[in-house]
Amino acid sequence: MATNIYNCYGSTELSPWVFSHKIDKENYNFYKSLSLVPIGKPFKKVKTKIINEKLFVGGPTLCNGYLDKTQNIKSFHKINSVLYYQTNDYVEVKKGLYIVKGRSDNIVKIQGYRVELLEIENVIRKLKNVKNCLVFIKNMSNYEKIICAAIETSSLKMSRVETHIRKYLPNYMVPKFIKLLRKFPVNRSNKVDKIEIKSFFIN
Repeated sequence: MATNIYNCYGSTELSPWVFSHKIDKENYNFYKSLSLVPIGKPFKKVKTKIINEKLFVGGPTLCNGYLDKTQNIKSFHKINSVLYYQTNDYVEVKKGLYIVKGRSDNIVKIQGYRVELLEIENVIRKLKNVKNCLVFIKNMSNYEKIICAAIETSSLKMSRVETHIRKYLPNYMVPKFIKLLRKFPVNRSNKVDKIEIKSFFIN
C-alpha cells in the first residue's frame, strides 16, 4: 500500500495550512544537504513576500487580525493595499521551493555574535544515531546567556558528540551544557515536552 508524506506549513492566523511539499526519496540528498525539509510551494491564491529574509503571507485564508488590536501592529501589514501576516520565519527559495531556515525568536546574541539556534540543531542532527535534538538558551543569574543542547540518542557517547560539534561550529556556538537522553519526554498531545527537557538543565 503506497503512502504519501507531506510537509505542511501554516499557523492559526493563516487558518491553518498554506504551504505543502510532497516528500520523495529521489530528493533525499537535497534534503540531507539542507538538514531540512522544504515547506514547498504556497496553495492556490495564497500571496507571499520575502522582506529582509522574513516570510509574509496573505490571501483569502488570512484572518483580519487579533481581537486585541494592539497586537496587530507588529504582525499584520498592508503592502500595496493587500494585508499580510509577518510570520517571523526566515526563508529562502531553492529549486522553486520555500525553505524555512529558522525563526527570528531563535536568533540570539552570544558574546556579541549573532547565533541561529536552528543552525546548531542542524549540525547535531547530521550525527548518525541522533533521533531528535533541542537547542535553547538558558539565562544565568549574572545575565549571561548559555547555549544548551538536549539530544535524543540510544548509542552515542558524549565524546563523539562534542568532537563533532567542535569540528563544524565556532567556539561561541558550541553548547555549554549537553545532555544525552535515551528518549525525549512527550506531553499529553504526544509532542516533545520542551518544558520538561529544559528542567533537566536547572542547577
